[in-house]
Amino acid sequence: MRTLASLATVGLLAAALALPSGPAAADTCIPIHCYGIVEYHEPAFDAVGQELWSDCLVLNPNQGFATHEMWLLFSGGQWMEGGYVKGGIAGGDTQTGYRWFWADYDGTTFSSHFIAAGSILNYINLSMYRNSSGTWSVYRNGTLAGTTTSTYGTSTIIQTGGETTHPTHLSHGKSRYLTSRSASTGQWSLAQWDAVGATAGVYSVNHNDWERMEQISLQNICNPLPGGPPGTFAPLAPAKSPSAADIKQLAVRFAEQNGGKSSQVVEMVTTKRRAAQGHLKSGAVDSDQDVYVVQMKGAFTGHMVPRPKGAPAPKGGAITLTIDSATGEVTDWSLGKPADLKRLGSVKAL
Repeated sequence: MRTLASLATVGLLAAALALPSGPAAADTCIPIHCYGIVEYHEPAFDAVGQELWSDCLVLNPNQGFATHEMWLLFSGGQWMEGGYVKGGIAGGDTQTGYRWFWADYDGTTFSSHFIAAGSILNYINLSMYRNSSGTWSVYRNGTLAGTTTSTYGTSTIIQTGGETTHPTHLSHGKSRYLTSRSASTGQWSLAQWDAVGATAGVYSVNHNDWERMEQISLQNICNPLPGGPPGTFAPLAPAKSPSAADIKQLAVRFAEQNGGKSSQVVEMVTTKRRAAQGHLKSGAVDSDQDVYVVQMKGAFTGHMVPRPKGAPAPKGGAITLTIDSATGEVTDWSLGKPADLKRLGSVKAL
């Protein structure tokens, strides 16, 4: 039997089933990461999908990241996730710099992939399906975005909502049509909380008063493109081929944000995106452009890893960044064990 876990049972943060006239639940920030989520429990399922809508991801100050997303929780502290992100290694320093991403953590390695520019004021379907091999595939509006390398079992817990890395950041959005497929019967079921009305699944996360921030966000913050039609694409930074100095600066700064040193040794190789992700065992991806693969070795803690509420930050001996050589955009990143980059080509120290 499907159940919606109560606020008291699972400590949901800043979650509401309909847009309220007053505060629905207290916003709460745990150290570093803050959440506003709805958590949904049901018997084992092997596929899930829903439509996500966002009008606001605000970084104030411009540090860390904010997301509006969905998580699937597996046994052993493993998870998958996907949705909108702004900030962090994804970029998007401006008001509207959204990107779509998906990621997974197998207990040893965290891998994240960026798949498209974000779209505000527009419902977009995000679905995840378990394959017969045990891997999971991610689809955005019905188009395959990627497939995990690691295998996972079925899931029983879905979280949907917002995550931020600073108490003054803001994530505001909605979700609808959350459905899951029973692993035993193959039948699809609509989540109970999603069936209560058109405004079901509205939530906001901010350290400040929920009602006040909701009003401020709608009036002053969450209209970055006045008069723009639904589906207006949020611009990313102007594309340019990055220099070696640009790459090193980005890599060292990101390493520092995850417990690394300013004197970090950075090594780089030029290859294709699919070859890189295959070698790194981080997942199958949806494009194959020329990329730079950058690796830093050390003792890292994934402070900039988006993760489910309650999950500890992953740790690893290496951070790798995959960077589009033509645009300078990070297409993928991972935290885990060091990889032998020489298998991809000639390695250069930056």
